[in-house]
Amino acid sequence: MNETEWSNELLVQILARFERIEELLSQSQQPTGDRPLTLREAAKYLNISEAYLYTLTSGNRIRHYKPTGKKIFFKKTDLDEYLLQHVRKTKADIEAEALSYVSKSRYNKRKA
Repeated sequence: MNETEWSNELLVQILARFERIEELLSQSQQPTGDRPLTLREAAKYLNISEAYLYTLTSGNRIRHYKPTGKKIFFKKTDLDEYLLQHVRKTKADIEAEALSYVSKSRYNKRKA
């Protein structure tokens, strides 16, 4: 292996390690645990702007806490709940609901 190939291989290894370090640092900055999140942390977690998150809080569209009446805090579980509140049904779910509704309707008509 000549010196250029060796340098290129070393550079590739260094870049791979650098990317791994960045990944680990990014993961360590993710909010975890039961600790309340600040507005900035919550906005980052939800991948929205701080201004939009503040709009959600001022409209009482997302659960939040103001222990001192000024600073806003969030629970991660509340943020997860907000993210998952509008479930999109699959075709199979809709068909199952329709079948259940039709079956109940037919049963109720026979009873009457």
